[in-house]
Amino acid sequence: MTTKFNNSWVSPWEPVRVELWSYQGKLLGMVGDYEDMTFTFNDREADTAEILAPLTGLTSTLVPCDGRVLVSMRIGGRTHLSTPVTAEVTAGNDPAQAMVKVVTAGGWTLLDGELLPPSLDTPLNQQTTPEFDVDGPLETVIKRLIEVGVSRTKHPIVVLQDKARGPYVRATGKWETVGDKVKDLLHKTGYRLDLTGWIPGDKPPQEDLSLTRPSIIADVIPYERRDGLVWTVDAGDITDWSISHTRPTATAGIIGYETDNPAKRVYGTMTAPQSGSPWEVREIFKEYTTHKEIDDRDPDPQRVWEGMQNEGRLLIEQSGATMEADITVDISTLWEFNTNKANPRSFDVGDWVEVRLPVLGKYTQVIKAVEVHVTPVDFVIRPVIGTPDTADSDLYSSLTDLSRRVGKLERK
Repeated sequence: MTTKFNNSWVSPWEPVRVELWSYQGKLLGMVGDYEDMTFTFNDREADTAEILAPLTGLTSTLVPCDGRVLVSMRIGGRTHLSTPVTAEVTAGNDPAQAMVKVVTAGGWTLLDGELLPPSLDTPLNQQTTPEFDVDGPLETVIKRLIEVGVSRTKHPIVVLQDKARGPYVRATGKWETVGDKVKDLLHKTGYRLDLTGWIPGDKPPQEDLSLTRPSIIADVIPYERRDGLVWTVDAGDITDWSISHTRPTATAGIIGYETDNPAKRVYGTMTAPQSGSPWEVREIFKEYTTHKEIDDRDPDPQRVWEGMQNEGRLLIEQSGATMEADITVDISTLWEFNTNKANPRSFDVGDWVEVRLPVLGKYTQVIKAVEVHVTPVDFVIRPVIGTPDTADSDLYSSLTDLSRRVGKLERK
């Protein structure tokens, strides 16, 4: 059967449509009979789903967890696309009426399964460089790394056209996962990696793309501020909420440029805004290594110092206090989880939102995840908001970026 719901302003409706697809693009069927389903759209980690349904010929195809069967769910212009990672079948009280419980993971789990070799463009048996070194606009670098991973694994990830958005960044390393490296690059840039599912029947994500099989569409986009996105308890928008704060792991970062020559050793400290209480002060140390490759050739002190300042700032930001809140939004107030930006009552993952809570007051945070929970009698949408990882690069970052580019030209 198909689960439908009644509400006060429309006729019976079907909140979500859950389908099973083969990885090659064949529709296997719709999951209409279920006990419980939860789909979570996440920022900077894999979308997930948990499904509890009767064991049937259709749902039994989920059990092998071999990537051959995919789960899709459409809501508000978004397609949640994932593949099973665990499946458990239990008979319960009636051996003839078994149930299957499946947990799935989406696009980011593909990035976590891709490694970046030292030489990005050469076969594994022809590696010649100690590590890769890629620089340029944030969007350009991230999409370049994703394409490297896809070229070897053949993951069904489609990278949209590069618009060279975001600050100048540099990526170096070897044998790191694409997922980890992308998270590092995105930190404090004001941008996010959008990984959206696509299945046959969906609108093409780009005019020049012709897709035939389920895919993950990858794009680098900014976090978005939308006028009027305000949720309050007094207005009835919020039916349940919880909030948690965590102290900073460090408030003072010591950055050291250490060499064999004591005269060239440099140490600097970057501090975060503090409450004034000595109980809050916590120090952390990190060695600055970005310019080690030119240390023996008399490195530019100004360039090193600028780089150390930027490194210290990032270290403090990564160690800062955090806040996270779980908010349950009452959909009867006409708020809608939707990608339609023209709708003033819609919201999406990656949007800034203002939340007004009793006693605690006003919080302006980013929607980090949206959980959609469906049962035969209930339909709940629960956004998760948290400390935004969205600070724009400051002057020190810009100077460091410029000096790196100039230095690279000088070495050439």
